[in-house]
Amino acid sequence: MCLVAGASAGSIGSGIAKSLAEAGFKKMVVVARTKSKLEETAKASKEAGAEEVLVLPKDLFLPGASEEVVKETVDHF
Repeated sequence: MCLVAGASAGSIGSGIAKSLAEAGFKKMVVVARTKSKLEETAKASKEAGAEEVLVLPKDLFLPGASEEVVKETVDHF
């Protein structure tokens, strides 16, 4: 499993998520502020080979956001 922060569609993070899926990562978590762009990244990652992509729209600059990402990831997987 891998977690990619800053994974909005069209960003470097989105490209990294797709590359990781192509490299064989089957379970992924993508995090960025915009849900619709994350969903585009999740779709592209699944098309590249990921089986499951958890979309977490979060602003990681906000206090407590990183803890929320960890909790939601553990609860999901």
